Amino acid sequence: MSEAEIHDLRAGMIDGIEIPRPPFWGSRMLDRIPVEALLPYLNERMLYQFHWGYRKAGRSLEDYLAWAAKELKPVLNRMMDLVQEEEILQPRALYGYWPANSEGDDIVVYDAKSGEKEVARFSLPRQNHNGNLCVADFLRDRSSGQADVLGIQLVTVGARAAEVARQWMAKDRYRDYLYLHGLGVEMAEALAEYLHKRIRAELGFGHEDARDSRKLLQQGYRGSRYSF
Repeated sequence: MSEAEIHDLRAGMIDGIEIPRPPFWGSRMLDRIPVEALLPYLNERMLYQFHWGYRKAGRSLEDYLAWAAKELKPVLNRMMDLVQEEEILQPRALYGYWPANSEGDDIVVYDAKSGEKEVARFSLPRQNHNGNLCVADFLRDRSSGQADVLGIQLVTVGARAAEVARQWMAKDRYRDYLYLHGLGVEMAEALAEYLHKRIRAELGFGHEDARDSRKLLQQGYRGSRYSF
């Protein structure tokens, strides 16, 4: 796309949308987030099918979910009790807000205090289909003279999860290793969803989220969370 086409696309996407006001600029740490706070954001279907390897095997989704509730949910409950008792999962997060603009396919990030000095630049790819979008398109163009807001987050469930998984593998606890590894991956994803919901609330549009948890995990909310 030409620069003029990108500018017109970006203006059309953002026109009429008010720039949100973050509660603070820069970063904040969330330390020792309770594991149970993440459970509403855990994608159990992804955990069962893609990490634990329990496929649908010809069953309808409804039948599969009913079977999983009976056969796999107890395993999940056992693992959750174990990781909490032994503090195997230790969720922590760093997140914050920075003034930012787009410039071509780049996201330009400014100093959180002055809002002027460029401190980082992310050069991002543009789709070759589905409208030729780029993540940079979701921010106001630098030429607009208005700084937009960029939310950034970094999450972890802690190094202990990987350490315990290695110990279990060395002790031939292969099934428990598989369960723990998959649970750690999906709980990190749940933490990212948990934090993204917090960000949407702080920016003033969290009330637009879908009420149904399944729809929420299918991006039933305003905004998008992109990962490198």
